[in-house]
Amino acid sequence: MQNYQSYFDQLPWKDVFNGRGVKTYKTCWMVNTDTCNCVYRYGKQAIPPVKFDETTSALTSKVMQLCNYEEDHFNSCNLNAYLEADQYVEWHADNEALFIKTHFDRNVDIVSLSMGGKRNMVFRKKMGDIVAEISLSDGDLCFMGGRLQDHFQHHIPKWTQDKCGPFAPRVNLTWRTIKKHCKGCPLRASN
Repeated sequence: MQNYQSYFDQLPWKDVFNGRGVKTYKTCWMVNTDTCNCVYRYGKQAIPPVKFDETTSALTSKVMQLCNYEEDHFNSCNLNAYLEADQYVEWHADNEALFIKTHFDRNVDIVSLSMGGKRNMVFRKKMGDIVAEISLSDGDLCFMGGRLQDHFQHHIPKWTQDKCGPFAPRVNLTWRTIKKHCKGCPLRASN
């Protein structure tokens, strides 16, 4: 992450708050074109898009190459920053309408890159028992695909020394494909 620290420092981060008004982490929502104005929503919060810059474009190309995707597969990247030990993401599924083509074509490919400090990601059946916990370290790629988001939730718990070792800030970059642009977006007609 040190190689990217000055890059991360200049991004237009927005604070994300949970339903109780507590700040849980920072985010930056990016899209690959000036034309898309789709916002990303966290509950009642709407995060406006920022166009991919050179660094995000290069990282996106490298990830698509490593994962054997066509060159233009991913058209969005959501960056989440955990700069303090008590920052976390609550239980959720990444099944927003933006990323689902139709009710019958609900497959969502998600690739995320962890940069910086180690954090765990926990999975559970929707409103059910925990089924897996994985450790994500600097440089790790995590793939979640198909209908996983329809059946499971995941979260990033607060950092703990016993599970994650010494604390270090972490940025997670998550790539997805916008398949259904928002109302008012000039690209909506092209879906």
